[in-house]
Amino acid sequence: MEKFSILDNDLYKFSMQQAVLELYPSCYVEYEFTNRKAKLFKFNEESIAHLKQKVNDLHRIRINEEEFVWLKQNFPCFSEKYLSYLKTFRFLPSKQVFIDISCDFELILRIKGLWVETILYEVVILSLISETYFKFIDTDWNLEGQFENSVKKGTALLEGRCIFSEFGTRRRRSFEAQDIVVKGLIESSKLYEVEKKALSIDEKGCFSGTSNVFLAKKYGLKAIGTIAHEFIMAVSGTYILLLQTSSNLLALEKNLLHANKRAMEKWLEVYPSPNPGYFNTALCDTFGTDAFLKDFSYDLSKKIPNLRQDSGDPETFVLKVLQHYKKLNLEKELVNKSIIFSDGLNVEKCLTLKNFCKIKGEGITAKFGVGTFFTNDFKKTSDGEKSQPMDIVIKLSKVENTFVCKLSDTKGKVHGEENALKIALETFNL
Repeated sequence: MEKFSILDNDLYKFSMQQAVLELYPSCYVEYEFTNRKAKLFKFNEESIAHLKQKVNDLHRIRINEEEFVWLKQNFPCFSEKYLSYLKTFRFLPSKQVFIDISCDFELILRIKGLWVETILYEVVILSLISETYFKFIDTDWNLEGQFENSVKKGTALLEGRCIFSEFGTRRRRSFEAQDIVVKGLIESSKLYEVEKKALSIDEKGCFSGTSNVFLAKKYGLKAIGTIAHEFIMAVSGTYILLLQTSSNLLALEKNLLHANKRAMEKWLEVYPSPNPGYFNTALCDTFGTDAFLKDFSYDLSKKIPNLRQDSGDPETFVLKVLQHYKKLNLEKELVNKSIIFSDGLNVEKCLTLKNFCKIKGEGITAKFGVGTFFTNDFKKTSDGEKSQPMDIVIKLSKVENTFVCKLSDTKGKVHGEENALKIALETFNL
């Protein structure tokens, strides 16, 4: 099947893999799967057997010559060293991925290995988990009307002058569903361009691309993405290691407190500013937005033009960011700044936030990364009621045998071992 391509993954997994290869090539990590609604989404023996087989089949994936050439031509930020590494890269699921089922049929999944070797699993395995669930457990749905729905959603966002991209790989209902969605968004964009050709670029909405590299290549779209919480969590773990080697707990807390700053500085070592438009977005909520903004210095605020809002109240986030830029006397640069919203979006939320930024944002551009609403928005065929998507994540749990965590601005998105969370909450005074 064409979905078994190494490029069937989100762009930020590749951008981070290059950074890890450059900065942390010998770092050992562990990941852990979390089903945030585990009581509602149970598996069975047959589905787990299928999932194990699909994950094991990942060892067959190789980048082919056409894909290699395409990456080289379209991503000047990818070095020869990284592209050569990717050419020899192999998934090793039998040694790195551990899958089981609990006595009450909840999925247990862990990933262990060198960070640079295991970093590409997350999105791929999440999509396989979702696909497996909707193939074996919840089968009360079909693809009928998905193309038309995608065109309708894309048209509504474009008519609302939204700049948006498709972010739905990790929780898609199926590969075919995501492929249909992207085709629908392309169609809505074509229809909109014909209708609105007299408008200037600044007046138009825009379907800017997809996070899925395979589909970007297939349809000639821009691949969208920069960085995930994973990178900041891992960098913070290098500081937590000080706890094992130093009795100076104050130094430990100070270092953890500035993990955001260290992560951004490390990122800019690999992707210096300015760059050709890729990999220039910062993710703000790993330890809460307030902690991030304290670390977002004048120099970093000048170099990194885009901020991604992924938890908490989005309108409050806009106002905090605006206040931050004003405090640094960067008002004249607001027209060059963007906020990318990516937390549980639908058409209504996008339009509301677009309007809010227009009124309150003082020139900051609102952009939107829409995921589950595009690729896992279905109704039950039996009664027409909404068919609920899964709410699943795979997060880093350890870096070099030291627990790490993610705090977020939303309680339900907090992740980590109890003691690691306790240290972080105390450090950030939360």
